Order: sequence, then structure tokens, then C-alpha cells
Amino acid sequence: MQMQEIIHRLPKMLRRHKLIRALVFLDPSSRFQIVHFNGGATVFVDLLEAAFRTLMITAQFDPEYFRIARAFLRNGGICFDVGANAGLCSFGLTPCCPNVEYHLFEANPRLWAILRQSIELHSSVKMHLVEAAVGERNGSVCLDPENHDRDIGQAFISKTGGIETRMLTLDEYIQSTGVPRVEFMKMDIEGYEFFAIDGARESIRAGKLPVVYFELKRPLVERFGKEPHHVLECFRSLGYSLYHVRDGDFATTSAPRDIHICGLHVAQVGNYPRDLWTDLLAIHESAPYILGSP
Repeated sequence: MQMQEIIHRLPKMLRRHKLIRALVFLDPSSRFQIVHFNGGATVFVDLLEAAFRTLMITAQFDPEYFRIARAFLRNGGICFDVGANAGLCSFGLTPCCPNVEYHLFEANPRLWAILRQSIELHSSVKMHLVEAAVGERNGSVCLDPENHDRDIGQAFISKTGGIETRMLTLDEYIQSTGVPRVEFMKMDIEGYEFFAIDGARESIRAGKLPVVYFELKRPLVERFGKEPHHVLECFRSLGYSLYHVRDGDFATTSAPRDIHICGLHVAQVGNYPRDLWTDLLAIHESAPYILGSP
């Protein structure tokens, strides 16, 4: 019996992190587990990480993200998961989007083994693990895996040392692999999004990256000498329009909410509120999506 099944047979009040940590302590071989979530998705995780213990307990992960990603991938195509971590944003799509080709980019060597195991669980789906950071140049870079929560998925690029890993540009990867077009790209790379987009200019101009879903958090971009408006201006200068997509963010803007893209309610991004931490959607001028009323 898998640990998740054991946990879910208990009353909700007993489904706690302390219990899972205790079970792993008693049996260290149980640290790595298959977890089911979102009503059919499957992933291999490390239970030493709090986020994955939460996933085991709740069996839910970010339904708002999947609603958005499905809208652009419902007819198949290619999906780039840049900053894959354990791959939840890709493996969570496979039950509803099995015909999509997934490219998972992850810089942290500590995550590669569990990503490979998750890919093995999805042998009928075309998946590629790209063991590299994504940035503005090709070469090598140091990755700092340390943080207050000891969450190995929160590693970030550092100039002061750490784990050495490969860096590539999206332009180089797309050209070398012959990727014709990426229908949907998710990017969550701990504040380095500005530089990753800078390394994708040729692909963007060629219309190969029409939709980018990305994280924007002020403390993370400030780590690299940027402000949120620098990230927004970078996208806009390359021909993207930017939209709020998460329900909780619509109160931050006075833009009309009846705009829609692929059936999604969106609101255009104006000035980015200083304390807002959220995900945004960038739609390129080359994209075949029409704005208007449903």
C-alpha cells in the first residue's frame, strides 16, 4: 500500500506533515513516493520537501494554472516547462493533454533523478528532460540550492558559488532541436525570467513562442538587479501583451474583465502593484488568438 493511500484512510485531522516525516524517519526508503493529484495525475516526489507533503495530503495542485494551460494545449502541440522543479505543471496536464510533447527544463541536479522516474511513469507521453538552466547565454552557471525552508526546488542562479550546472538559451535549444513552435511555455525560474526571455529573442521574432505563462515576484527579480517593470517592458518590447489571469488579481486593475482569450477571462496589466506576487500571461502579436467577448 502506498503512503498516500494510508494517509487518506485516516481522518483529516490526522493527515499532518509530522506524521509523514515520522513515517519517513522510521523507513528512510519511503522518502520517495508516487503521489496522485488533481483527479488522475501522477508524479514521483521527495517527501523531505514540505510542498510535496502538502501535495500528498491534499491531492490538489494549482487548478487555476491547469485551467489556463489546457486552454492553449487542448489541440496538442509542444509545451515548454521552464523551471520544472518536480514537473507538477507538466505531469498534471498529461491526463487531459496526452498528445502534447513536453520539454521539461530543470537546472538543479538534485531534481533530475525524480524527474526521470516521473517520466518513466508516463511512457506513453512524449517527454524530454533538459538538464540545464535557461538564461541569456550558453555556457555554465552556479546554482545556489540553499534557502531557509530547505526546499531543493527553490534553487536560484548565483554569482557567489554553488552547484555548477549548464546554461542554455531558448534560441539555441529551439534551433538545435528543430522545434517548430511552442504552443505554451510556463516559466518559473526564481526571478531570472528577464534574462531567459532575452535569450529567446530570435525565436520570439519568428513567432515560435506565442504564449508565455510566467511568475513575477519583486524580491526574486530584485536579486538580479531588476524590478517588475523591467520584466514587463522586456515582454512588451518584443511584441507581447500582458494579462492578469488569476481570479485574485483582478482587483488590482481597473481594466475590463470581459476580455477573453481562448475562453479565459483576463485583464490587461497596467502598472504592476508593488506588493503583488503572481503569475501573468504574455500573448505575442503573432499569436492566432482573438480578444473580445465570448
